[in-house]
Amino acid sequence: MLNVHAPNSAFICGSQGSGKSYTLNCFLENCLLAGACTGRLRQPLAGLVFHYDIDSSGTVAETASLCSRGIRVIVLVSNSNFEAAQRNYRAATDNPENLTVERFLLPPSELSIDRMHKLMAFSERSDAVPLYMEVIQRILRQMAVTGQGRGFNYGEFLQLLDQAGLSTEQQRPMRLRLDLLHSFMRWPPSKMDLKRKTARKLLDLQPGTLTVVDLSDPFVDTATVCTLFDICLSVAKEKRPECGMVVALVEAHKYID
Repeated sequence: MLNVHAPNSAFICGSQGSGKSYTLNCFLENCLLAGACTGRLRQPLAGLVFHYDIDSSGTVAETASLCSRGIRVIVLVSNSNFEAAQRNYRAATDNPENLTVERFLLPPSELSIDRMHKLMAFSERSDAVPLYMEVIQRILRQMAVTGQGRGFNYGEFLQLLDQAGLSTEQQRPMRLRLDLLHSFMRWPPSKMDLKRKTARKLLDLQPGTLTVVDLSDPFVDTATVCTLFDICLSVAKEKRPECGMVVALVEAHKYID
């Protein structure tokens, strides 16, 4: 029995083929689907699942199969793997009407000083700090002091970075990191985005819906995946839905040290 009306946590383990994915789907179904056959549910929760597989060829998150139970499922995938992922997910489901595959694009409005530290691969526990991080830190510290109360402005950050006079040795790895970052961002903003009165959101956590963040991609390493998952979770907690939410990490041992 699972009491979905009280905070709880669970760790599902077992050998291959023992039913771990099935068990997780049962948990999620009890949290998201209001029906007499699954027990009494006062209000469906919003579901958020993180999935990553090193072997990204043809793999999908099995939790997406809950769309066949009438649950609306939104799958967020990397831009470079969008076409293949969309094809694989549609081939793997019996009810494509309840399944939507979208690009994982982080709006600049949901960036912060702390999140930029993580995205630029800076960690105080790391022994190998990139050469450009001294300049990045100085710029972020300056923006934190002068922009208190205004939030983080990504356009201003890039402008200050261009004016910093980085050496060639600093620019090359920094540009590689920025190119990877931009592949997961709505940048530069489109004309439609600029005309919108309200900024686009990365996550739309509604009662009874399941959002699957699947970043399986041969061009994305596990460290970047963990950083993006951490930011997603931070955004979800910051804008926690009133209905409450259930969070699951699938095959976490494959990408979390």
